[in-house]
Amino acid sequence: MLSVAMKEAKPIFIDFYADWCAPCKELDENTYSAPEVVARSRDFVMLKVDLTSADDPQAEMLRKKYQARGVPTLVFLTPDGREIPGLRGTGFESKEVFLEKMNRALKKMGD
Repeated sequence: MLSVAMKEAKPIFIDFYADWCAPCKELDENTYSAPEVVARSRDFVMLKVDLTSADDPQAEMLRKKYQARGVPTLVFLTPDGREIPGLRGTGFESKEVFLEKMNRALKKMGD
């Protein structure tokens, strides 16, 4: 993930989710599927990390590294893996709020 992001100079978005999580399903159905979000996501390396069970060591490592304490946890990172301050989300976000965060992440890349 970091190698792709660094090579393409794109920020990273990580969605920590679980199959049983109602707000996670809402994000998929109402926010991530919105045409504007789909279009803007092309400027990011987009990742979904399944925390449904603790059996996946890679998911657990990412959960600990980025301190995802619940689901959904939405994290924006620089291409080198550092969290972009002020953009983390926990819970459902509308497409408008999420798009604004995506735009702020991209703006931070230009700073």
